[in-house]
Amino acid sequence: MSVSQEAVAKRPSGRWRIFIALWLLVAMGLIYVSTNVQSTYSIRPGGNGASVPAGGHGVNITSSPPLDAATRLTNYINTYIAHMTLRAKIGQMIFAQLYDPYYDSTYQQFIQTIQPGGMIFYRPQIASVSMANALMSGMQHDSAIPMMLGADDEGGGIDNLDVVYPGKHPAAGDIADTLNTQYAYQQGAIMAQDTKSMGMNTDLAPVVDVPAPGGPTCAGGGYCRLWGNTPQMITQMAGAWMQGLQDSGVVGTLKHFPGLGEATVDPHKGLPVITESLAQIEQLDLAPYRALIDSKDPPSMIMSTDLLMTAIDPTVPAELSYKTITGVLRDELGYNGVVITDALYMDGVGIYFHANTRLDAPLAQACIQSILAGDDFLLGTYTPENTLYVVNAIVNAVQNGTITTARIDQSVRRILTLKARMGIWQPPITPPANPAQPRIGVVELPADVRPVA
Repeated sequence: MSVSQEAVAKRPSGRWRIFIALWLLVAMGLIYVSTNVQSTYSIRPGGNGASVPAGGHGVNITSSPPLDAATRLTNYINTYIAHMTLRAKIGQMIFAQLYDPYYDSTYQQFIQTIQPGGMIFYRPQIASVSMANALMSGMQHDSAIPMMLGADDEGGGIDNLDVVYPGKHPAAGDIADTLNTQYAYQQGAIMAQDTKSMGMNTDLAPVVDVPAPGGPTCAGGGYCRLWGNTPQMITQMAGAWMQGLQDSGVVGTLKHFPGLGEATVDPHKGLPVITESLAQIEQLDLAPYRALIDSKDPPSMIMSTDLLMTAIDPTVPAELSYKTITGVLRDELGYNGVVITDALYMDGVGIYFHANTRLDAPLAQACIQSILAGDDFLLGTYTPENTLYVVNAIVNAVQNGTITTARIDQSVRRILTLKARMGIWQPPITPPANPAQPRIGVVELPADVRPVA
């Protein structure tokens, strides 16, 4: 055989030439994709879209083009929640309330056992900057997820910071009298800086209650909690103050939803009954909420309260009412942020539950019904013993189907999202196997806790 004949014999057949060509095309395509397309992105909040190195353990998503920061955060938090125990989730929904001024072993055991999502403080606990910082730092050290720490600091007569900064924070009425939104913004920023100096990150203010037409005025307030006499004035002045607060890194809270402006009874001492028409409620009480929820700087939280607003729900106090929290605040006004209850031990709630003889544990039942209504944070569980009782009751309510796990997850998602967006919590790339799992044993559920039917 000649050389030319041998070469022809060794040349690949037509079928093989097609196979080799296809293989080369596939190989070239893979090389192009690997060198030109970056499709794996970290979902750590504030990340820049950089891929996680090979062999890393980050929680990643695959997407091209890259996902926006909000979506990455949502995906991360969903993954984190999926790793949490039920008790850890419920703990995040507790805005606890303790009274000792020092961080001792009792506090430490409470924090490590319950892992609460937040804590409210009063004057005895923040009598000095050094005392407050020691207390706050001790609590945060033992919190698997940093807590929201705050107080009722409205200014004027309702200002727990007054013990450290006497007379520094004017009342809402005094600020409103100036009709100067820039001044209101500046005062909100000052309140934020002083709040942070104590180690806190949350303010349960401002009040946006609208007084009834022809009701008492608020000029020269001193102790006045109202930001004006009309929904428009309240929206502008309280909104500017809240924006100053939140722009400076402190969570703001509108209260008292759906509105205590016409109340003649203090919810601490009784259950206010408000008989306005639905048209009046829409025009007056709900107007500041509607405007500020739709603004460029919506409230980080909204506080519901103890009152019967009969045109909305004639039988159930607002913070326990599905019609009010989910029907009006969530569905009608479109608010999907965090809702915190007012103190659930107040007489307004107690009167409602004591009138119903089927219920043996009013505080625990109030917490369960608040969750069913659509609230996220449960304020006012009051003592370590009461708080543990409440947590056990909620666990039981989930286990027997009264509350769904999805409903619990919904609240925890809102709370963790708020903490991340306000810089309170910096989520790690990888969720631990059991994040925020209580480290101390828990008490069994008392036999007399029966969830609401």
